[in-house]
Amino acid sequence: MNFDLFLLSHQDDEIAIFKTIKESVLKKNEILIFYLTNGDNSKINNAELISKRENESKKVLLKLGVSSKNIFFIGKELRIKSYKLINYLDETYKKLSNTIRNIPSNITIYTHAWEGGNLDHDTCFVIALKLMKNNENIKSAFQFPFYNSYSLPFNFYRVFYPLEINGKATRPKISLKEKLYFIKYLFYYQTQFKIWIGLYPFIIIKILFNKYNYLQMIDKNSKLCKPHQNQLWYEKQKFSNFDQNSLIFNSFIDKNFKNEKK
Repeated sequence: MNFDLFLLSHQDDEIAIFKTIKESVLKKNEILIFYLTNGDNSKINNAELISKRENESKKVLLKLGVSSKNIFFIGKELRIKSYKLINYLDETYKKLSNTIRNIPSNITIYTHAWEGGNLDHDTCFVIALKLMKNNENIKSAFQFPFYNSYSLPFNFYRVFYPLEINGKATRPKISLKEKLYFIKYLFYYQTQFKIWIGLYPFIIIKILFNKYNYLQMIDKNSKLCKPHQNQLWYEKQKFSNFDQNSLIFNSFIDKNFKNEKK
């Protein structure tokens, strides 16, 4: 049996790859979906918001054919808030690695692209990269772009724009019926509507005009160079600094955990 593992940073990130998830279901692959943060960025833990966000994602994933028993909110279990995943690299990696070691079959990973948009997204990529390096049962992995500010001034950014540095981008064929369903699913995420309201028009256009659900293969020997030479979007927002993050990421990649061979 083939296993498809989806490593997502927040509840709702699945909107970037609805078609890929649906294809995995149709292929009858075993699907495991992991959310690596709890989706909450408030100072006080907002249990109600976390629960609502989980239910929104579950509702959409069930529509796509994913079983609820295959959806795991490990960010909630590990108390990892949104935008803080970089501080929990070891704990998250160990949790996922232990799961992967118990899977004897061929594994394919799908996760966020290395693109300098959202720091949690980039962190998911780094965790997936280390998993690939240390688990022979992972046969391939793919990254999907969400948003980045490559070659754009000010705080502007593009959605679903694959960077050339990440290799050849492919996208699946999507029927008109599927496009309409995918657009409908966007409005299931009511807790995030204020955040998405400025983004949804662009996402809808991308879906309708076949500029959606890009995938790029991850090379397990990838070097964590800056995704592009412009100021990264999370740097523009003064959320974080690439040079500091790079030190943390590379130290994590080089770290030898117990029971791992280098």
